[in-house]
Amino acid sequence: MWPISQLTGRKLNLTPSYQRGDVWRLGDRQALIESVLRGIPLPSVILLRTGANTPHDVVDGKQRLTAILRFVGKHPTAVATVANADKLHPEVGLQTLFETNYPKFRSAWKRYMGEPLSARLEDEFYFPFKLRSDAKGGLVGADLEPLRGKYFTEIEKNIIRVADEEVTIGDLFGAVVAHQVPVLEYTKADPRQIHEVFKLYNKQGMHLNAEEIRNAVYHDVELTRAILFAADDASARSSIADAAPSIVGIPDVDNLGRTLADYGFGEARYRRTKVLGWIVATLVNDSQGKLLPSTARHTDLLLDKVQENEAHPLRQPARIGDLFGLIGRAASLHSAHDELWPDKFRGDGKSSKWQDLRLVGSLVGIAIATAASPNDIEERIVSSADSIRAAAQDEWKRPEKTQTRTQWDFIAKIAMGVVEKLGVDVSAASDIIRTRFGSSGVESLRGSMLPPKSE
Repeated sequence: MWPISQLTGRKLNLTPSYQRGDVWRLGDRQALIESVLRGIPLPSVILLRTGANTPHDVVDGKQRLTAILRFVGKHPTAVATVANADKLHPEVGLQTLFETNYPKFRSAWKRYMGEPLSARLEDEFYFPFKLRSDAKGGLVGADLEPLRGKYFTEIEKNIIRVADEEVTIGDLFGAVVAHQVPVLEYTKADPRQIHEVFKLYNKQGMHLNAEEIRNAVYHDVELTRAILFAADDASARSSIADAAPSIVGIPDVDNLGRTLADYGFGEARYRRTKVLGWIVATLVNDSQGKLLPSTARHTDLLLDKVQENEAHPLRQPARIGDLFGLIGRAASLHSAHDELWPDKFRGDGKSSKWQDLRLVGSLVGIAIATAASPNDIEERIVSSADSIRAAAQDEWKRPEKTQTRTQWDFIAKIAMGVVEKLGVDVSAASDIIRTRFGSSGVESLRGSMLPPKSE
């Protein structure tokens, strides 16, 4: 158990490459602070110690810690922004105003920095926020009502009762007090341990989904980070050159995230990362004759292999770059030939949004064919457009029940159908993929096809 001060006073890396962006809105942040002020226990924070002189990685609890650090004016981005502004205008004392009187700081900022601090700018700079000004939140009672609509610097001397202790608000966030937060601090991260901890402790707030867990458990694998950046789901404050250098400058990769977004896969909770990881695993993960597991598990199994085997081909930067170059080109071809995909095939038949099974199947099919016939793939697409469109319209129909086996059967029938209609030898394509990336998932995908139902 740590007092909040031990978290606000410690150097933290809030944006390790596997972390999602800031998804909480103002109301979420205000509600979190109200919970602290009312003494409500907070969920566990999970930290990873990365070295004696380096910041702790925030593995779980980023949104909560971001809210707390913003409220008290100690978010590292805010601190750096104010320090730079203070150097520009040392006569104003912006640093002191920020720490002691935020409303006056806002006025001084507008006067000397030439722009008002809009809500957008305050979010960009991670500056403090007010508490809610109405009774809809938890600020009720003689001690808490006076806090409504106030910034931290306006109320830090107010005395409230938390955890059977009378404390000032300043001490609640900045000293050792009875109200504490459960913290799990890992010194040597075992991915399996982190995975189990997520499942056991992520019980409150917004539960982590499979992609959020995966990005933490396999964060040491560059392939994971490459998927995250290529899908355009990485934090804007993370550097692709540091986290995933193997895909820097690879043709078409910059457009992958935009293509997925145009297809209707939003940025919420790693949806694009999920689809792209699925495509990667489908192309290169060999199930070695076993039935394909759930789509999420299939992606995990690939990353397991890469993580556990230092000699795995997909640890090599050149191969990672080659893989994403192939997928990037396939996605560009897939989106450029919109005439192939009728609305009825994409999803609801009324919009251009795609459903993930249809997208994965058709894009993987284009990628397999591109791997085998890169020089004339566009000509093949043009000449086969009518037959592909007809099959997408009438032949490749989503099953009524989409259990694991029927999902894979549907994906495989689309992918193999696309490859066949493009006139590409599937077995030859599989051999090429295996040679380039160390393994191929094509034969596993073919083996997942169910036999046709008897009439």
